[in-house]
Amino acid sequence: MPMDELAVDRFQEEHHILREIFGSNFSVPIQDELKAGAVVLDLGCGPGTWLCDMVSDYRSSLFYGVDFINFVPFHKPKNVQLIQCNILDGIPFNNGNIDYIHIRFLSMAFTPQQWQQIMCEETLRLLRPGGWVEILEPQVHFNNGGPVTERICDAATDIINRPFRQHHRQ
Repeated sequence: MPMDELAVDRFQEEHHILREIFGSNFSVPIQDELKAGAVVLDLGCGPGTWLCDMVSDYRSSLFYGVDFINFVPFHKPKNVQLIQCNILDGIPFNNGNIDYIHIRFLSMAFTPQQWQQIMCEETLRLLRPGGWVEILEPQVHFNNGGPVTERICDAATDIINRPFRQHHRQ
């Protein structure tokens, strides 16, 4: 499914706002590996804004973006590859080959079972020993939202956090 220009603009604006707020494109301690040449996977990459921003600082690393939508950027660096696929059908990489997996704003696109499949099965399958998964997902909270709004927010937070609590206990 193609992405319209307005959606691309929104993705790009979100990225730049988050980078400004956090002062970086990532927070995991992987800078040395990125400089030396890491393999990075961005799940739900959209138009590839985060990837292209990262590649400008880490030219020795290989960057892969996976998304359900079909998007071809105007300028794609040589060390960025965009792959269109449904991640619920499996992510097309061999086991243990990824140094760093970046995920942002995906949790609400999946059911709790699907989110668990992606987070506890696929990401762990792909990640090399000692690798990193970084997830940036919103935690919704409304002031004076009432009991129904509170239940919705609690359920959303539970969906986001459940796979890690369950996997951590195993």
